[in-house]
Amino acid sequence: MKEIKSILVVDDDLDDRSFFVEAIGESSPHTKIMQAEDGEIALKLLDTILLNLPDFIFLDLNMPKKNGKSVLKEIKGNQFLQHIPVYIFSTTSDPKDIRESMELGAKSFITKPFALCDWIKQIKSILSLKHNKYPEEN
Repeated sequence: MKEIKSILVVDDDLDDRSFFVEAIGESSPHTKIMQAEDGEIALKLLDTILLNLPDFIFLDLNMPKKNGKSVLKEIKGNQFLQHIPVYIFSTTSDPKDIRESMELGAKSFITKPFALCDWIKQIKSILSLKHNKYPEEN
């Protein structure tokens, strides 16, 4: 199976980023975790690491400066980034936000869990889908 080398977590909430980091560490301990506290920083980071792009992006929807929908639209409109699966994680479960995110190219829309054990389950589930979908290259 293909090893997951890196993940980008984009969220303005430090506690939520900490949950992601811990959940990813439990699920895929050798994975590099990059973090961005808003959409503008995330897009600048992606521009600077074109040779080492993340295998996944976990993107918060509601952020200052540039919200998740704007970031998602730019990622999916960029030929160098559009292949990266983007998972929207948000406190909202508004059907309009879910529909718009999926139409913009999100792989999935997930309402943020409250308990760390639920974060870990969500992350493990997503990362195992990646493993099943992309067998290791020879």
